[in-house]
Amino acid sequence: MTALAAVDGDKVVGAAQALGDGLVQAYLALLVVAPGVRGQGTGRRLVDEVMRRTGAKRPDPLAEAAAAPFYDRFPHRRMSGYRLCPG
Repeated sequence: MTALAAVDGDKVVGAAQALGDGLVQAYLALLVVAPGVRGQGTGRRLVDEVMRRTGAKRPDPLAEAAAAPFYDRFPHRRMSGYRLCPG
C-alpha cells in the first residue's frame, strides 16, 4: 500500500492511496482533494506520485461517474467492470 498527503502550510488539502503488486497492476483506492484547492493540480500530482511509487504500469482508479472529467485528462482506455456490493 502507498499513501500520500498533500499539505499546504499546516493543513492537509488532499490524499491518495493505492494498492499494487509493485510490478504491473495498481488500484487507486482513494483520492480526495479539498474543494478550495481543486483545479490547481493537487489531484494530478497526487495520482502521478502515488502511482509512481507503486511501480505499476497499469493503474486502475475506482471512481464515481462525476469524476470522469478529471480522469479523462490522463492517458487511458475505458473498460467495463463490476463493483460487488454485498447486501
